[in-house]
Amino acid sequence: MMRRVSDLFLYLSWSLCMIMTSAIEYEVDSQCPNIDLMSSDEDKRMWQNIQKDFTRRKYDWEEITDIVSKGLNHNKRNAEETFTYRKCKQTKLRKWNTMESHLKHAILHCEYFTKKRGNSTIKFVNTTKSCNSYAVVTNAYPYHMDDDITDFIILSLKPLGISRIKELIQYRFPKDKHDIAIFEIPDKDKTVNISHVHFLVRPRKTSDYFVFVKDKKR
Repeated sequence: MMRRVSDLFLYLSWSLCMIMTSAIEYEVDSQCPNIDLMSSDEDKRMWQNIQKDFTRRKYDWEEITDIVSKGLNHNKRNAEETFTYRKCKQTKLRKWNTMESHLKHAILHCEYFTKKRGNSTIKFVNTTKSCNSYAVVTNAYPYHMDDDITDFIILSLKPLGISRIKELIQYRFPKDKHDIAIFEIPDKDKTVNISHVHFLVRPRKTSDYFVFVKDKKR
C-alpha cells in the first residue's frame, strides 16, 4: 500500500512538472528574440563572434557523454541556439534583477515583487513565500545533439541528493528502456547561479546509465 502511495506521489509530481514545462517553454519561445531578428550592430557583432566559437554539427551520444564526464566546456550548442539564448537573457534582464529570479518565478512559481529603478520597474523574486521546491523541465537551449537525445533539467531551491534525483528520473524514464546520463555543469561554467542538474535521455541502445554528479551533503 505504501509503495502504491509513493508511486502515485511521484506520478503526480512528474505530471505537474510536465504541465509546468509546456507553459515555461511557451513563455521563452514567445518572448525571446529569434535569430532572424538581428536589428542592431551589437546583435551582428555578437553573431559574428558566436560563429567563430560554436559548433554546427550535432554531437552523438558517445561524444556528448564523454564531454560531460570530463567536466569540459559545456558550450556545445550550435551558433543559432547560443545567439537566441544570449538575446533571451538580455530581454529578461530588462524586467528582472537577475536571471535566477526570473527562473525561480517562471519554473518554481515563486512570487515576486517590484521596485522602481530609474524609469523602469524591475521584478525581484520572493523565496520566503510559496515556491515549488523543485521542477523537472526540458532544456529550452540544449546541447546540439542527435535528434534522439533529450536534455532535461532538475531545478531546485536547494540541491537534491543523488538518490532523490535518480528516483525522479527512474520513475519517468525506466533504465531498462532508456540510456541516461546525469551530470552537473562545473560551477565555473554555469551561466545561472541556481541549483540545477542535467540529465540526457535517449531510447535504450547500449544500456548506459551514467552518473557524473558528486553526491554532496544536500
